Amino acid sequence: MRLQHDVHLQVFDPEDIEYGDVIGKGGEGIVRKCTINYQGIVHLEAAVKTLSDNSSDAICLTLEEIELLW
Repeated sequence: MRLQHDVHLQVFDPEDIEYGDVIGKGGEGIVRKCTINYQGIVHLEAAVKTLSDNSSDAICLTLEEIELLW
């Protein structure tokens, strides 16, 4: 497996996120559909994961999931 490094991760203000339906649930949190108001111009369809477990294992699992997306 080839891993990419230095991938840009965008962090949004909570008021820029319009939350939608839950599309996944696990031990470490939930995933919901959302629409992002990007720079006040573009509305992007996305998903947001909210962690309910802030243990190092849960955070590592989430970061691994992000790596899989690339």
